Amino acid sequence: MRSVGLSLILAALLSWAFQHLGWKVPLFKAFSLLDDGPPAFLQPSTLLRAAALVLGTWLVRRPPAPPNPLAAKRWKRFRSIRRGYISLLLLLALSGLALLDNLLVGKQALAVSYQGQWFFPFLRANPIPGHQFGLGYDAETDYRELQRLLAATGQGRVILPPVPYSARLDTPQQSRPITQLPDGSLLDPLLNRPFSGTAYTVFPDLPSQHRRDYRVRQGALHGMASGFDPTGSLVERLEYADGHVLHHTKLAPDPELAPLQSRESPLFRQVLFPPVAPDFAQRHFLGTDSSGNDILALLYAGFQLQWAAAACFTLFVFTLGISAGCAMGYLGGKIDLFGQRLIEIWSALPFLFIVILIRSTVTPGIVVLVLVLAAFSWMGLSYNLRGATYGERSRDYVSAALLLGASNSRIIFRHILPNILSILITKLPFTVEALIASLTALDFLGFGLPPGEPSWGSLLKDGTDNMNAPWILYSAFAAITLTLILITFVGEAIREAFDPKRFTVYR
Repeated sequence: MRSVGLSLILAALLSWAFQHLGWKVPLFKAFSLLDDGPPAFLQPSTLLRAAALVLGTWLVRRPPAPPNPLAAKRWKRFRSIRRGYISLLLLLALSGLALLDNLLVGKQALAVSYQGQWFFPFLRANPIPGHQFGLGYDAETDYRELQRLLAATGQGRVILPPVPYSARLDTPQQSRPITQLPDGSLLDPLLNRPFSGTAYTVFPDLPSQHRRDYRVRQGALHGMASGFDPTGSLVERLEYADGHVLHHTKLAPDPELAPLQSRESPLFRQVLFPPVAPDFAQRHFLGTDSSGNDILALLYAGFQLQWAAAACFTLFVFTLGISAGCAMGYLGGKIDLFGQRLIEIWSALPFLFIVILIRSTVTPGIVVLVLVLAAFSWMGLSYNLRGATYGERSRDYVSAALLLGASNSRIIFRHILPNILSILITKLPFTVEALIASLTALDFLGFGLPPGEPSWGSLLKDGTDNMNAPWILYSAFAAITLTLILITFVGEAIREAFDPKRFTVYR
């Protein structure tokens, strides 16, 4: 356990140091997943680091305990339940992938080679402006555009994550190529028929900048077309009829259209409006939602958020449940009587109405939702611990501790709580499952996270609103179902492994 404690202390200290230096190092960003706004003292990351330091220090200072044969026997039972053991391994693997963060999913490049220098944008908290790579703007660099530009000019190299999209405010324009036949007509390669719709061409050395926008009818250019220069300024308008130019108007004073026309790419592309079906060429492996966000990036960020919220939720619920339940069960009397009446009154409050009231008053972040959910989720655990503590306080070891002068808090936390630990371990998976289901339901109903935040419930709602794009609904449903099934299998295996009746033989 000392190695675990040292790991927690080291992780908390390194996370604070990297945040202070302005570095975004994967594996250590888990502490700041729930932060809302710039770094500050009263942020969830500060509380999580403090909790990690306290727990790590306690584990390091705790004297080593001899091997527990009962714990070894329970672990052996758990491993014998293959369904639960394999589910635990899968959840640990998914959690490990979630810790890799922008090494796997993100719009910032992993590495950029430009003019003989190497840059690592994914490690920087402050974005690199585009003019540093010769893009001509001061905003954050669009690394997908930079990759296309450097690949066309051969002046450098950009290494992007496997999913080069962010889950927040990253909705790039999507397109697909259109086949041009030898006679000049355009063919839709997917439907294998003459193309009709809007198409465009680009500058080969500026892949993100349109050269001309066309309207196409039955494979021929037809209607109005617009021409642009490399800066995006409108410089010409054209009118086509069955592929022939009827009118050509110059909109800029003395524009040099001939050089612009020579720089026009001969390849036509079609603009795709979201939701877009899965496209491996564009690395939209699960497609996009109705806003143009990458679904796989949304699922990944949503899983990170759910896992971080589950950690805080479990901490709050277990702290309240253990404190109230053990106090009522051990002290009894008026404390037990008044405590039960208060819990009954509190549990009678309409949870959904309170959430609606909070949602109509403020825009709750993930921390507010976790606190509200935790405030209404600890009562069941307190009742279980109250009964278990009430039964344990009459044991001989409690009487012996009282005779030796041990305080009530020492008896509860050093003697009684370790003997009822099986209740907490059994409740843990189902507590996490309840949090994920509750957050998903609130987001689906519109009372959860604000728009723009990665949420499985919002993605599920988007899928039901866009049944013509089934990949949205299927992806969200599969992610939610798979996660809840794995957690349920783990919980059932733990409950079965800790069940004394199943593994007890009377002679």
